[in-house]
Amino acid sequence: MSDEALAALVEQVRAGREYAALAPDFVIGIAAVELAHRGPGKATTKAVRSRLHQMVGAYEAPPADAPARLAAASDEELPALAAQLRGRHASTREREAAAADFWSAVLADLPQPVSITDLACGLQPLSLPLVDLPRDVLYRAFDVHLGILATAEAFLQRWGQTHEVGSWDLLAGPPPGGHDLVLLLKTLPCLEQGRRGAGRALLAALEAQTVIVTYPLRSLGGRQVGMADHYRQQLAASVDGMPWRVEPLDLRGELGFRLRRA
Repeated sequence: MSDEALAALVEQVRAGREYAALAPDFVIGIAAVELAHRGPGKATTKAVRSRLHQMVGAYEAPPADAPARLAAASDEELPALAAQLRGRHASTREREAAAADFWSAVLADLPQPVSITDLACGLQPLSLPLVDLPRDVLYRAFDVHLGILATAEAFLQRWGQTHEVGSWDLLAGPPPGGHDLVLLLKTLPCLEQGRRGAGRALLAALEAQTVIVTYPLRSLGGRQVGMADHYRQQLAASVDGMPWRVEPLDLRGELGFRLRRA
């Protein structure tokens, strides 16, 4: 596999409008695997795009003007605008009816976190108006969609939350350093689409005290096909032999667990 062939493949993939907003390093990682497996050609380009769609492409991107609108919003307008934008992202929209209850359940019985690390964050950072989180708590938001990251950055800056925002490919492992409270919201199934066993590898590498893991109960098309039992088994296999104590988390609309370091 030559560097020229990989660069050409990445360029072809990112020429598609829905893939142009994905972080280049993330696309490179997926493209390198498919290129090594299949060699160059149209079938490889199609395979890379299919895998990217399975992992992240099914979720709607925020509108291009979202960062500017957030930056210009008044204090009174900001919560309503954040709610409107959350409704533009499929995964976050599924949580919207119980968004405030979600934060109450997540933070219950936990000491005040020093930091929250939101992996594959989507537009979850825009739900902070629904929780009484001190502005000096560090909110670290990571994703591979550049439009999502720009929107999260604009909101967190305007909200006044201490924050760090950046692109990160979780298939390569977690961001470095220790983490207080980690959010992995409907993320592990997406990682498994990228590489089998990627969820277990991530949980093994996370240096965290508490991890919130959630799974969808319905497909994006609205079908419920035994997903809860499947994901319970998947999580049990993912943490088998690891120092995590798994506690069920009562959430409306998604299957939730709190993992605490044993």
